[in-house]
Amino acid sequence: MATTVTPRTLKLRARAFSDLSDYVVQLAIDEAVRWMDEAQWGTSHYDDGVFYFSCHILEEDAKLNATVAGSSGDAVPAGPVQSEKILSWSVSYAVAEGGAFDDALATTAWGRRFIARRQMIFSDRRI
Repeated sequence: MATTVTPRTLKLRARAFSDLSDYVVQLAIDEAVRWMDEAQWGTSHYDDGVFYFSCHILEEDAKLNATVAGSSGDAVPAGPVQSEKILSWSVSYAVAEGGAFDDALATTAWGRRFIARRQMIFSDRRI
């Protein structure tokens, strides 16, 4: 089963990207699909992972494209998620060694949501 995430459905849920062209959004969806393993996520969670990872890619692209060409430094800060707040809900985490992949995902709120969903599915293993 392929993902059911489309530019239209992504932009309906993530209105922050509604001004982007469908082509640009589709590129992010395609990239997310290439990096995710549907069999490991399972059919009931795969689209959620694709959605959050696609949004993370779009957010990160926006930050990277806002930098001046040839400038040094990162467009987004790296580091593990230590806490997050969504509306009135907040949580703090014991920071474990997450590796470069988790550090990169933690640079956007969408990436942190991806990590949270992934942790609920895979508990103590990394995908």
